[in-house]
Amino acid sequence: MACGCSKNRRAGGRTASGAEVLGYEVTYPDGSKAPGLFLTPLEAKKEARLHGGSTIREITSGGA
Repeated sequence: MACGCSKNRRAGGRTASGAEVLGYEVTYPDGSKAPGLFLTPLEAKKEARLHGGSTIREITSGGA
């Protein structure tokens, strides 16, 4: 059974360590980045799939 520590993690939410989630950054395979941050992991995954796979990184306010 999973711990659920990433449940409902979206911009404005908090991580398990208490840091605020600012959004999700997508870096395309060619090294360029999507313009702006995405609010949810699902939005970021959709963008990544449109570009044939990308790196998705959670941006937090600090620490984690």
